[in-house]
Amino acid sequence: MLETFLFFLKLGTRHVLDFNGLDHFYFFITIALPFTFDKWLKLLKWVTLFTLGHCLTLFINYYFKLSVDYYWIEILIPLTIVYSCVVLFFKKYGNWKQNIFKYFSLLTFLFGLIHGMGFGRYFSLIVQEDSSLISLLGFAFGIEFAQLTIVSAVLIFNALIIKFFNNKFKIWIYGGSFIILILSLKMVFERL
Repeated sequence: MLETFLFFLKLGTRHVLDFNGLDHFYFFITIALPFTFDKWLKLLKWVTLFTLGHCLTLFINYYFKLSVDYYWIEILIPLTIVYSCVVLFFKKYGNWKQNIFKYFSLLTFLFGLIHGMGFGRYFSLIVQEDSSLISLLGFAFGIEFAQLTIVSAVLIFNALIIKFFNNKFKIWIYGGSFIILILSLKMVFERL
């Protein structure tokens, strides 16, 4: 049982930090870009909501055999990142300024559901029936750990930018968002 938990813990960590599938990586860099350590609780909440959404989809897919068109899921995944980047660009304008992150908790959970659908097929193939719950828990802890690692690294980098280049922090946010936006759009077009 512990062996199974550890196997799926590693699998969850590798799933997020896999350089062949950068969707989690891009998403969590994007949401952490505008923040500093004083907002770590908000980021922790978003990371955990994403993990819950991701794992809920895996659970539903495993036990109830979701029937989804994976073609559209593979396109929706990078579009969640595109949306997050676009939100950062428009956060200073009009109504956006006040409401930019008003519904982001719910959106983060929904984005987790979408990302989980993309991995659900593979997850269902490797889980053994007698250890499905422990496998899911291990995987959840693995993706949570990896996502928190990404967010922490961005927050550390943000702190360094602010300390040494305080007047360049906005350039860092918009520049980073723009690069991730381009890379995410590339993912969309590759999957069309």
